[in-house]
Amino acid sequence: MGRLGDDDSTSGYGSLEVDLAGLADFARVLREEQSQRFAPVATTALDVFQSGQATVLADPAFAELGLARSAHQLSLDQAVQLLSAYSVAMVALADAADEVANRYAGSDAFAEATIADVGGQLSQMPSIPAPDQLTIPARDQLTRRAV
Repeated sequence: MGRLGDDDSTSGYGSLEVDLAGLADFARVLREEQSQRFAPVATTALDVFQSGQATVLADPAFAELGLARSAHQLSLDQAVQLLSAYSVAMVALADAADEVANRYAGSDAFAEATIADVGGQLSQMPSIPAPDQLTIPARDQLTRRAV
């Protein structure tokens, strides 16, 4: 569980708790909704809208029908744009939820590290020889040679 607002710099904003597992579940469910439910229905609608099947036929003797046809076509074009934008937005929202969950999880692990955790990790590192046990390379080994 991530928490923001515990220090004095953000105390006026209150705290923010993030349920990382819930956020990851939200992203998964949103992707499933988009791919399994929304996309098939939207694709069918887009195919009809873009094929002209939903277009009202014009009749030169009926001017109002021509005006209605233009408005209808504009509506279909806007529906295509909105359905496409909605699909992209669903995926972007799922990606953003995953990104927040991943970043928060990393920051929580870092924030929860204790001195004992750090000491435990350091104790697992190979030992470094004491200064009096170091062998100093000869000066010519340290000097760069021109190529």
